[in-house]
Amino acid sequence: MTELVPTKRTIFCDTETTGRHRERRQIWEIGLIVRDPGQPDVEYEWQIRPDLTDAEEVGLRIGGYYRRNQIAAKHKIGTTVALVHPDLPETPGQPSRGRFGEVSHLADELAPMFDGAQVVGFCPWFDEHSLWRLFRDHGHALVVDYHLVDVESMSAGFAHAAARWAPDRWIDAYEGRRGALERIKAGPGWQSSDLGLAAGVPAPVDRHRALVDARWSRDVMDVITGYHRPGPAALLGEPMDAGKATGPIPVLGETPRRVSR
Repeated sequence: MTELVPTKRTIFCDTETTGRHRERRQIWEIGLIVRDPGQPDVEYEWQIRPDLTDAEEVGLRIGGYYRRNQIAAKHKIGTTVALVHPDLPETPGQPSRGRFGEVSHLADELAPMFDGAQVVGFCPWFDEHSLWRLFRDHGHALVVDYHLVDVESMSAGFAHAAARWAPDRWIDAYEGRRGALERIKAGPGWQSSDLGLAAGVPAPVDRHRALVDARWSRDVMDVITGYHRPGPAALLGEPMDAGKATGPIPVLGETPRRVSR
């Protein structure tokens, strides 16, 4: 199979927010993987201290806000910290302590980064609208390709095809995949964990961290499209093994450490 080569900037994106309400939710964590044609992927992760006045308990709990946020309460609302960024200094053997800033400056950096990009993710319209509001509030516009790529929808189509045509040894290459395919066949209401497993990319243990989920969406899409690893050609009989094909998926630090100025 001919490998799919992107012809424009692609951004795999995920955000963690203070809730699900369309107008009241605020972003507190952003994870991005920027893929430019012919270039290696570049990872970014920021946290933002949000205003929790209208926060929803379920949103904070799912994202692990109080377990993982690394901006102490003494900092003002709108303080940011870059946790993963190509411009952060690296000290061999030492974790980065992050770089503090303000959300307006973060918007200044993100707006040109997204200009004209293809945005990919799990339910990307959720992240796109959250980013649109953040940009609007700080004097910017979110200008992206309006064809958002939903990895869940891609995975559902892939799973239906696999359930019909894939050989048993491909289906049984991952524990639980057969059950996942059956649940997906039942119709909408899919679970993202089933959709990832159908493509041979099980949900990461530390999901609901923005950069981890951005990585997950990238890896699922890469399997389906055949970018850097076996994709649909595996339906001809070879089991897809995303980890074996590209090496293990990088894992962020197990225990986030609160940083302070």
